Amino acid sequence: MAKAYKIVNSYIELAPGVRVPVRKHYEFRSGYRATIGKKAVIFRIPVLSGSRVGATQNLDKQLELSQPELEIEKKLTDWVRDTYQKKPEAFARLLPISLPDSGHILVMGQKFKINISGGRAFKSHRAEIDVYNPNLVRVELTYSDHRPKAEIVDTLLSRIFADRFHSVVWQRLEELNHRFFQVHVDGLSLKNTTSVWGSCSSKGNINLSSRLLLVPQKARDSVIIHELAHRIEMNHSKRYWKLGYDAMPDYDEAHEVLK
Repeated sequence: MAKAYKIVNSYIELAPGVRVPVRKHYEFRSGYRATIGKKAVIFRIPVLSGSRVGATQNLDKQLELSQPELEIEKKLTDWVRDTYQKKPEAFARLLPISLPDSGHILVMGQKFKINISGGRAFKSHRAEIDVYNPNLVRVELTYSDHRPKAEIVDTLLSRIFADRFHSVVWQRLEELNHRFFQVHVDGLSLKNTTSVWGSCSSKGNINLSSRLLLVPQKARDSVIIHELAHRIEMNHSKRYWKLGYDAMPDYDEAHEVLK
């Protein structure tokens, strides 16, 4: 694999008003290529080639002024736009989800109204539960962040609701633990993870995806039980699964919701 000299994050406009993120990898390589990744379009651009090989300390200057690299970048951009015209579905996971300025979300069985606004005066994004209305969340966005609006709001709401319901989830974890396992749990964290629903460390820390706040309690319980069982068996052996099914005989049905 070629060694990256510099990585630049930017955006490509596929069509008027349609933008996707791009990561430009300037590398010590001879060829160039573009791929459509899971989170961004990836450009791999050579910064040194042929007779133009020079002292590495001058690479920043070459990177700014090199016409060949600019031509390569244009070719890759044209390829991406052409691909979008022929196969727009290939970019579906990169396109931002449009959000209205207000809406509702059901968290732990409680309905919250979300109001989203923007303002140039803000130095950073912020979200908070309204002081006078505990069922209203106000989200304020800056204009300086060009990430998809949905991505920013998703992160902010995750933090708000993880903080709001941490004690409730912890209490439920303690109830299930006392009833079925009686194991030591050092702590609980709720994070905006998308690759796993939960994890457990050998030190006794249990991590749960904050997305579990959006699912029925039984589905959430299935993940908690799954991780508590790992405090006894840090594997997926027959003994491990027996622990889980003894605690929740209908585990498969409860967990199916998460699929």
